[in-house]
Amino acid sequence: MHEALIPLQTEIKTFEEQLPTLRTKFPIGTYVLFMGTCLVGGFSTYTAALEAGYEKAGMEPFLVKQVSKAGEDVQYVYGLRA
Repeated sequence: MHEALIPLQTEIKTFEEQLPTLRTKFPIGTYVLFMGTCLVGGFSTYTAALEAGYEKAGMEPFLVKQVSKAGEDVQYVYGLRA
């Protein structure tokens, strides 16, 4: 795991574990927001998910990840303290 992603270990692991379920719960392309092990919700745009993350988490780490088809990988997007 890249050093910058270490603060998001919990969120990344939770996303990966829940991905099969997320693919049935949300349309492909939906952006999901995780804080810790909690799925905060799904959003139709990256901007909406990011805004919700900063609103709910403030300066605490959170993960925004796009739900992809099986076999596709989408880059991690996250909020971290500056």
